[in-house]
Amino acid sequence: MWSGGWIGWKDVPIFHRDRMFERFQKYYQWEDEEKHSIHSCWERCIKGKFPNLLGKARKFAKARALKKGIEVGKDWSVTIPFKPQWISQDSWEELVKVWSTGSWQDKSSQNSKNREKATGGRHTVGSKSFITVRKEMDHTFKRRAKFGEFWLQTHAKKGSRPLDKLPVCSELADVDLVEVDDVEDINQEKNVDWVDTRAGEAYESYKKLIVKKYGDDISLHPEFDMELWSSVAGGTKKRRLYGTSNITDPYVVLTGAPAKPNTDSFPSARSNKVQQLEEKIDEFEQEKVAELERGKVEKQAMLEKIEENARLFAEMNEKLQLLSRN
Repeated sequence: MWSGGWIGWKDVPIFHRDRMFERFQKYYQWEDEEKHSIHSCWERCIKGKFPNLLGKARKFAKARALKKGIEVGKDWSVTIPFKPQWISQDSWEELVKVWSTGSWQDKSSQNSKNREKATGGRHTVGSKSFITVRKEMDHTFKRRAKFGEFWLQTHAKKGSRPLDKLPVCSELADVDLVEVDDVEDINQEKNVDWVDTRAGEAYESYKKLIVKKYGDDISLHPEFDMELWSSVAGGTKKRRLYGTSNITDPYVVLTGAPAKPNTDSFPSARSNKVQQLEEKIDEFEQEKVAELERGKVEKQAMLEKIEENARLFAEMNEKLQLLSRN
């Protein structure tokens, strides 16, 4: 459904966004009262995937160009014949023009440098969401994956992750359901190759705090302590908690279960009033954006109508002149 030179989600007109969501609704069902929250989540998801999607498109075109012996430098116009199949030629050419500008290349270079300076926050789930990985682990284990297993699976490199140690193929799509409750080495944390230092340090710090708070007896330890993890992770930043992506309830991601009703251990267990206020703010912002987009569409339609009327007037004037000559 890609039909424009869209560099980011903000460039996609409201009309096209609505078309995409309508297509999405054909595959799923939900209660009417859930539509607003689902639409907001869907839009956040697509907005977040936009840069990665275009990055893959550039890599694809660049790889095909190199196979033909064509070097891709700052001038991306050489990739015009090598577009991905899912995007139209006109849209691809529009994108190529933007990618070839100095302003876009400077911004891209700066973003790359910023990512290199990042001190942590990496994971090993690829394009999958944390929720998807957790569901796959629960399905494979035939039980809810423990926090330690989930953290190792999402933040340890290949070979030291729990699912890599199963006596079957490590690809989740080919894994047979197996009982792993009694497998002693499934969750061995020795010689773990972490994806970055922050992942290992946060996990080790959390384990030490758990022992300090609840004692050495593991049977007395809770399934998960959100308050301790929040302190280890440094709290929320831009409504996100380290290790939980941008989901509303981090407890669901880290434990696979909704937060306990009486818990006051994490700031995200906010009152319904605060959540309702945030939803109203999001809805208000969406309405304002929609109004601006409608205004643009109406303005464009008016200009097109004026141009059409001018063309018809010119044709009529030309015919009148011919008649007067005759």
